[in-house]
Amino acid sequence: METSEQRILGVDPGSIHMGFGLIDASQNNLRLIHQGVLEPDRKADLQFRLHQLHKMLVDNCKEWRPTSIAVEEPFVGVNVRSAMAVARAETLVLLVAASHGIPVARYSPSQVKQAVTGYGLAEKEQVRYMISAILGVPEPKSLDAADAIGVAVCHAYSVRLNQFIG
Repeated sequence: METSEQRILGVDPGSIHMGFGLIDASQNNLRLIHQGVLEPDRKADLQFRLHQLHKMLVDNCKEWRPTSIAVEEPFVGVNVRSAMAVARAETLVLLVAASHGIPVARYSPSQVKQAVTGYGLAEKEQVRYMISAILGVPEPKSLDAADAIGVAVCHAYSVRLNQFIG
């Protein structure tokens, strides 16, 4: 990686499905490196799923060496219990980042959708389609991975904008 290039790990937190997307972002190019979904044992209690996710994230940070992590903030809908589990998964991402000295940026779902599709209320399928178009890769099979890649792309755009303004 050249010095102006960033390796961004985008994360769509979840305690059952945690989407991730790793991109390299240079001044003029975004390149998808890896994507997928971290899936702990869904039958395990929350604390054990979080522990499994922690180990997976730590191992991946060691292997991929991201220079920053971008995480999507939880959407609080009707199901408060589900929102709490997602918030705990997001906290786990923040702790892993802190333990590796990796800066974190947090984005709301509408910020990600706005950056990727140009419309803050876009559907998940639109995000998946635009990720494919922006990066020149096949559409991600998983919506969780597509959301995570979207978070990474949103962060790359935000960094570029801040460099341009600053």
